[in-house]
Amino acid sequence: MDDGDFFDPKKRFEEEKPIIKAYVTEKFPEAVYDSVTGIWYKVLESGTAGSYTYKVKDTANSKLIQANVRVKYSARLTNGVEIDKSVADTGTNMLVGANLNTGAKSVINAWLYAFFPKKIGEYNLNGLTVNGLQKGAKIRLVTPSLWAYGHQTVGKVPEDAPLDFTIEVLDIKD
Repeated sequence: MDDGDFFDPKKRFEEEKPIIKAYVTEKFPEAVYDSVTGIWYKVLESGTAGSYTYKVKDTANSKLIQANVRVKYSARLTNGVEIDKSVADTGTNMLVGANLNTGAKSVINAWLYAFFPKKIGEYNLNGLTVNGLQKGAKIRLVTPSLWAYGHQTVGKVPEDAPLDFTIEVLDIKD
């Protein structure tokens, strides 16, 4: 970019749409498009219904949604290069959470959309599924860079890179 240029995430989001659609058409034709987020996804395994209920926790200063999960996952660039994966067969433990007051989060937005339900009470979360991911669930999603690492290079992920994730939920609890 020139010194006078500025990065426009909405413009980049629109520029990525045909790139992602071409990738999905070739590599993931059974995917469903979420028009709110621009994420293409398919729930490969629904998991155990009712095994986890997502809640908004009201603390003194914040409204939090969080779950402690153990997952197996892989992440690829749209050129097919694997950039990350869980290494242990037993999975990786992590916190999937967001602060509704501050916007702080523990994982990228694409994972929040994958894990969280569409809505909890009065809070519209734009999750990809009605009840959120459950224990035993497996999902594949292709996300625009806006919901991944955006306009920055992080590890093996170049700036403005749409990502293809497969996530399997081995366990989930408060």
